[in-house]
Amino acid sequence: MELKLVLKLLADAAEAAAEAEAGDEAEITPIPKCQLADTLLQMLMLLCSAVASFHLSRWMLLILVLLLLCGAPVICFSNALQLCSSVHAAVEWAASLALSQNRFGSLVPQYEIAIYWWLHIFTPVYGEPGHDTTTSTFTFTSSTARYDQFVLEPQDTRDTFPATMADKTKDKPKETTPQPQPKPKPKYEPRPVEKTKDPIISQIGDFRRYQLFFFLIVVLCKFGTGWHTLAHIFLAAPTPLKCLTENVTDPCSKDCNQTEFDTSLFKTTIITEWNLICKDKSLASLSQSIVMLGIMIGGMSFGMIADRWGRRPAFLLCCFMQLITGLIVCLSKWYWFYCLFRFLVAVATGGTMTVSFVLLMEIIGPKKRELIGILYQIPFNIGHASLSLFAYYIREWRWFQFSVTIFSVVFVIYIWLVPESPRWLFTTGRVDKSVKILERIARHNRAPTDTIKAEMEAAYAVLASRQPAKKGNVTDLFRTPYMRLKTIAMANDWLVVCMVYYGTAQYIAKLGGDIFLNVLIAALLGIPGTLLCVVLTKYLGRKLTMMLSNGLSAIGLLLLVFLYKSSEIVQVSCATVGLFGASITFPNVYLYGAELFPTVVRSNGMGLCSMVGRIGGLLAPMINELDVYGSWITPLIFGVASVLAMLGTIVLPETRGTPLPETLEDGENFGRKSQKAQT
Repeated sequence: MELKLVLKLLADAAEAAAEAEAGDEAEITPIPKCQLADTLLQMLMLLCSAVASFHLSRWMLLILVLLLLCGAPVICFSNALQLCSSVHAAVEWAASLALSQNRFGSLVPQYEIAIYWWLHIFTPVYGEPGHDTTTSTFTFTSSTARYDQFVLEPQDTRDTFPATMADKTKDKPKETTPQPQPKPKPKYEPRPVEKTKDPIISQIGDFRRYQLFFFLIVVLCKFGTGWHTLAHIFLAAPTPLKCLTENVTDPCSKDCNQTEFDTSLFKTTIITEWNLICKDKSLASLSQSIVMLGIMIGGMSFGMIADRWGRRPAFLLCCFMQLITGLIVCLSKWYWFYCLFRFLVAVATGGTMTVSFVLLMEIIGPKKRELIGILYQIPFNIGHASLSLFAYYIREWRWFQFSVTIFSVVFVIYIWLVPESPRWLFTTGRVDKSVKILERIARHNRAPTDTIKAEMEAAYAVLASRQPAKKGNVTDLFRTPYMRLKTIAMANDWLVVCMVYYGTAQYIAKLGGDIFLNVLIAALLGIPGTLLCVVLTKYLGRKLTMMLSNGLSAIGLLLLVFLYKSSEIVQVSCATVGLFGASITFPNVYLYGAELFPTVVRSNGMGLCSMVGRIGGLLAPMINELDVYGSWITPLIFGVASVLAMLGTIVLPETRGTPLPETLEDGENFGRKSQKAQT
């Protein structure tokens, strides 16, 4: 029935529009005789009434109301008075529609209030004599905590309303006495936060719900660092080459006129793509050395960007740079193009490693900082292990690269979920922005928010009033004898662990047997190694744990030197022991180094050690290439280096449970007393 009426109104509206276009504008009289405006308005109301007869959600009903409010001004163009009157009629009708559907309780409160005030203010205006409009009174009741209902008392039913709507509104009772609103109860009871010297942790707590949530989302980027750093294992997987020339077995000899790759295991690799064989064989390892160089440069460059322009911009930049450059690698046509964009991927990966770790550590209190700092390395091990699964099902290097890169699309969520570091904002003088972020974190952590602004402003006033402490530089690490000795020993530990970990991971892929299973088992053992580091550093200390883990790597790799002619299982087992020891050492060097260097040169010391460590990673592929002269040479170099690292750790002091050194003088004297006590 309503549909027929709508079609009739459409025909009337079209006829009125045709008359207006014919130039008969004088016949269009002011309201209430504007046939076009009234007809279109009535048609719009009937259309909405037909749709509203179904069970609508609050948002659908809200869209209908907005449609009326926005549609009436468009279709009522005769004059300003008619425009206002038509909008008013639309609002009145929308209120009656919502009431008849018993839906006002489900509308957004702001729109309830808006309609209510529109009707109360403008009903007297548009109900004046001389205008054919409805003068209706709406009373607003608040019998519950929300604005639940409008009650309509029509004094003169306007014929532009659907009759069914007007009839339904006559029987509604009138409520005029407002009821007192109960005071809303808070959603949670704030839990007090322990006040410490750290103004940030004093507002949000040491490690609560938000820090856990932030850890779980930021840790996603750590999977990508493992994939891109060690993807070379399968991008340049061993691909046997054979000579098809009769009576010639060496495919690299001059007598061999035709060669063929064995593609039964891997259909394509970068070796088969650009014929990286014979004299060009070292170019495959060179591409991985370029990757390690990129990680080193990325860590330093994005670290400076994060200090200058903020952690969030630097973090987002390196995440999306990793995605874009990683996808471009899949399209490489030339070897130099491949190396260039693998280098850019590595730069982004190095930035992701550095900035994500800083972002996380700056909102976690000291009680859990040690544990989270070590657990943060586990996704790297999982990423390393999952490379075997990717390569097992994807045997073409371009699609393999695509599969480990496309995951970075997930980083889009960081745009909304990763805020700027409140600590960086605070130290750079942006206190207001820092307070806003801290208040949001505090609400998530169910911590009090009333005093955050006052306390942060007071803390910044104290910070600004301090005399800036003398800043150190890299040369201060070598200025005094004992500090110089400790710096060299710690840098050597970083050099060895990066060289042994990355080098052994690549070396296992070259051993016989199932390459997928070998890499998977060796990588998975890194997870218990990282977890074991948490226990050992807590109960045995940093120094003894470092010596034991380096010793374990040395034992496994030196055994491989004497057993290199043994079965494949024995060789892989020895190499896995060496890799397991390095997986314990890796998180320990981060923790040990941060506690060893004094505050004024801590960032310089860690930056120097990280750079030296990346040099070790850069050398690892080149050392692996020495197996052409003897398969025992590579494990010998790695094993001897582990022994030297173990011996060098002897000169380092234990840092577990000791106050951290602050000044250069503290750094020079730190550990001397314990050293004298031992002698």
